[in-house]
Amino acid sequence: MKLDKAKILEAALAILDEQGLEKLSVRAVARHLDVEAMSLYWYFQNKDELVREMASHFYGKAYIRVDARLPWTEWLMAFGRALQNALSSHRDAARLCAFSQPDPGNLQNMDDLSAPLVKAGLSKNDALTYEACVISFVLGWTIFDQNEAYRNRLESQFAFQASFEVGLKALIDGLGAR
Repeated sequence: MKLDKAKILEAALAILDEQGLEKLSVRAVARHLDVEAMSLYWYFQNKDELVREMASHFYGKAYIRVDARLPWTEWLMAFGRALQNALSSHRDAARLCAFSQPDPGNLQNMDDLSAPLVKAGLSKNDALTYEACVISFVLGWTIFDQNEAYRNRLESQFAFQASFEVGLKALIDGLGAR
């Protein structure tokens, strides 16, 4: 089998879905691909790098679904929904993203992240701050959502899933009032 980053990422996502974040390891991915773990180190130096690539996959799925021409408040709403959708598509994805380490050498990424919001009229600082607020809200919400016992308890008290929209809108409205 010819390996590439896409195949390794696909296998890592399969491990995440089947066994959860606790069982995700370079060795588990290698076993899934029926290769030696050492062969994966050509593509990823360690588990942290693999997890960072997986987190980038989820964020990338969200960014690509949002029209960069939207006004910043609409962009943030659409991004929040798209990120929740991306994270909900895989077991433990929100926890994985919450604990992944940023790439220390990729400062260009910050410019890329803020670009749609800067284009919509925000300063780079406000753009990154607002986006971080939305990401934090979505990660926390999705972690609750992916914890079945906690989600069931919340759903017994109020319309949990519908409340995602309420919370996201309140957050963005609050940022707009700043």
